[in-house]
Amino acid sequence: MILTVRKHRFWPRSMPITDIADQVEEEYGSHYTMKNDSISYNIFVCAYRDQKIKAFVSSCSTTRLIGQRSFLGSEGEIVTIARPEVAEEYKNLKSK
Repeated sequence: MILTVRKHRFWPRSMPITDIADQVEEEYGSHYTMKNDSISYNIFVCAYRDQKIKAFVSSCSTTRLIGQRSFLGSEGEIVTIARPEVAEEYKNLKSK
């Protein structure tokens, strides 16, 4: 399961922080991850800054940085960032 989250507050129970968006730095490509290790399941919550903050809840992916994305920055420069694997998998599965 990989889900995107529009509201960045009120994460699944047992997560240490309620607002993950506050933990992401201002720099493009910065990210923050939380993990809940339970006896019966694993849940990852990951937010990263692309052109805006994108947040994911996942039970099957990792948050290692793979793949790259390039876009035009706010000052007209080309920005290239590495994305967490969960974002790459979501992008690939969404288009199928």
